[in-house]
Order: sequence, then structure tokens, then C-alpha cells
Amino acid sequence: MRCQGAFCKHMLSNALRPIYLLLNFILTAIHGQSGSTKTGTYMNHRDRLMRNLNPAYMAAILLCMTISGAVASEAENGFRMNWFAGFGLTFGGDELAEVEVYNDYFEESYDEDIRAGELATLTAGIVVYFPTPSWSLQGSIGYHVDDVSTDDEIRFDRYPLELIPFYNFGNHRLGAGISHHFSPELELEDFLGPDVEFDDATGWLVEYDYSFPGWEEGGFVLGIRYLWIDYEADRINGLPAAGSDVDGNHVGIHVNYQF
Repeated sequence: MRCQGAFCKHMLSNALRPIYLLLNFILTAIHGQSGSTKTGTYMNHRDRLMRNLNPAYMAAILLCMTISGAVASEAENGFRMNWFAGFGLTFGGDELAEVEVYNDYFEESYDEDIRAGELATLTAGIVVYFPTPSWSLQGSIGYHVDDVSTDDEIRFDRYPLELIPFYNFGNHRLGAGISHHFSPELELEDFLGPDVEFDDATGWLVEYDYSFPGWEEGGFVLGIRYLWIDYEADRINGLPAAGSDVDGNHVGIHVNYQF
């Protein structure tokens, strides 16, 4: 039976609503702060992300989860699925800003920079293991941010959506895939600097991982990766920008837990 017309759109909207609410919750936890200025900044950031997460990408996420869940539920066909969550650190990319920070405890000042390829990542997703045990496919969505250790909102953040096929051998695996970054934004308003919105960007990555218990089991995975990506400025303080490329290439290390 085929889905037609308004009924199909209604069903897709209801199916995608939990994903929308999950992303809204993540954004609230990250950016939700008291005060009208903070709330306004958060609302603009959230609305921009939700606008960029168009139905095609949302449907792709839902389709990936639905298919993987279906095949993983049928043991006789040889498919298997694990969920995972992870944390990582990345290093590299062009310098976007440098801020002088005063340390009250040591009573001294020092400089901190924000780079287009740094610093911390939070990731969650699924890994589908195919009947041929050497191959698997990983899909994930995450949050990637570099900020300055002050009470002000000074950060560069974006939301990566990734798809990586892997070749598994022993406790090791090698993969190469695609990483699409939603809503890259440099926020310097609290430092009397510009708020720079970048176009969504797509990059390519290679990754090596080591599973401590082996891929037949869940557990901890330690990995290293390299990602090639460029960001192009779209708007500065809400006004159209000329658009110059920023190098976001970086190397990263991460720890995932599969379950």
C-alpha cells in the first residue's frame, strides 16, 4: 500500500516529531540560559538549525533508523544493530578568534583561541553489522563545539550528521565516509564581536577504531579520525557576507560505548 497526498505528509510529520523534540531538548540543554538576551540568542540558533534540517535530511535519519531496526530484529537474516554514544576531542583548523581571559585564582591573564576544527564532540547513533561479518555501516548525529572558558557566550559550534561504512578485521576497523555540518556559527556577541553564520558544509573523513571486547559484543571503542571540511561565511550580524572559506580540517580522538 502506497502513502499518498496529505495523509503521507501527516504520517511523516508525526514520525519525525520525536526527532525534532529530541534536537530541541539538546539545544535547550546546551544553550538554555536565563535572561532575555540569552534566550533570544538560543531561539535564533535553534530556529536556524531546525530550518536547515529539512524534511529530506530528517527522513534520511528516520529511514536509516527504521531499516536498521528492522533488519537487526530478524536474527535469521544475519543483520545486527548496536546503539552507541561517544565523546571526542579534535585539534586543527583556522583560527577564528583570540580572546584574552583573566584568571581570578592565579591573578593573571592569558590568551585562548577558537579554531574551526576544534574542540569537543558529543555523538550518538547506530551501527548496523551486515551478514558478511567484515562490513558494517555507522550513522550518527552530534554536537561539535569550541568555546572560551568564561561566563560569556563565545563559541564556534555546529551539528554533524555522519554516515561511515567500515571494514572490520579482528578487533579493528577502518572506514571512510561523509560528514554534513548543520548551522555552523561563530558567536562573539558577548565579546563585542560579530555573530557569523556559515553555510552548511559537507566534508569527508577517514577513521580507525579499536574495540576492546570485539565487534561481536558491545562495549568501549577507542578511535582516531581525520576530517577534511571548509566553511563559507553566509551572514555577519544578520547581514549578507561576501563569503570567504575557512579551513576546518582536523584530527580527532574519541571514545564510544556500544550497547
